Amino acid sequence: MKTMVIMLLCSISMNTVLTQTNENYTLQVKITGIKKVKGKIGLCLITDKNEFMSDCSYYREYEVTGITMEVELPNLEANQYAVTVYHDGNSNDKLDTNFLGIPKERYGFSNNPSTRFGPPSFKKCLFRLDSNMKVDLRLR
Repeated sequence: MKTMVIMLLCSISMNTVLTQTNENYTLQVKITGIKKVKGKIGLCLITDKNEFMSDCSYYREYEVTGITMEVELPNLEANQYAVTVYHDGNSNDKLDTNFLGIPKERYGFSNNPSTRFGPPSFKKCLFRLDSNMKVDLRLR
């Protein structure tokens, strides 16, 4: 009897493992508001609040090819994400700012929150990815 119960539990466990799938999704990011076709776009995909407005572990660069660009981020797990982008017009690998720390280069956030009184909160930029989807980001 004990052996039969163990075999049944093993069978149920194996069936559960085989039916669970880790689906991956593709996120398309449409970037508008590029003023000059030069330099590069720096993009951060963020899941951790500590990486927001800081160095991020998922960073990609794209050569600017037009005043509107679409980039594809494949193989992403379902999760909550925020996206930040900036146009590195002079290709110096940083967001240039003035002496007050105000950006001199264009930037944007997922959900296009207001930046009138400073950078938005991480929470305002979050969206849920649980299928293939597209987000639009407008550079400011």
